[in-house]
Amino acid sequence: MKVLLLVTWIANSGLSSYHVDFDDMKACEAARTALLQDRVRMVAGTMVPQGFQVLQVSAICITH
Repeated sequence: MKVLLLVTWIANSGLSSYHVDFDDMKACEAARTALLQDRVRMVAGTMVPQGFQVLQVSAICITH
């Protein structure tokens, strides 16, 4: 079974999307968790100017 990690980064109304193939759900979930933790580290302690959006990420593992 192949698993896809679907990722979308959202910053100030701009989108960046990509996908990564994995051989199993466990590896995909580990990468997904690390990605979400990266987002937390990136925004920790940052000041976002008024009118700007805080960096967001969407990540999901699906089988195909």
